[in-house]
Amino acid sequence: MKHKLYLLLCSLSIMLFVSCSKSSNDYSGGGSTGGNTGGNNGGNSGGSSGNVISISNYNFSPSSLTVAKGTTVKWTNSDPVTHTVTEDNGKFDSGNLPYGQSYSYTFSDTGSFHYHCAIHTYMKGTIIVQ
Repeated sequence: MKHKLYLLLCSLSIMLFVSCSKSSNDYSGGGSTGGNTGGNNGGNSGGSSGNVISISNYNFSPSSLTVAKGTTVKWTNSDPVTHTVTEDNGKFDSGNLPYGQSYSYTFSDTGSFHYHCAIHTYMKGTIIVQ
């Protein structure tokens, strides 16, 4: 009986792991304000390693990033739970961002942009655009 229970738990663990390890698709912001990778705000196409923010261990890392106007920043969720990348004043919002998914936004205005996870509101970050 213990052997069957062990096999069942192992099978469930494998199924959970496989379902969580989907391929990484880009979830890009849309609309006239831009947000698509290489967005319609005119700017760099995203993806350079200096403009990538990792979402892991319920943190944005780095929590603060300074970039030039026109730069695309990419957030990638490495946590096994869903997060969002939501600007405090509504300028951009990734919507739900499941494990392994990415969101990119092109910054066409200068200033400081504070953002958070709408699900886990203690998660905060800042993009400074010069």
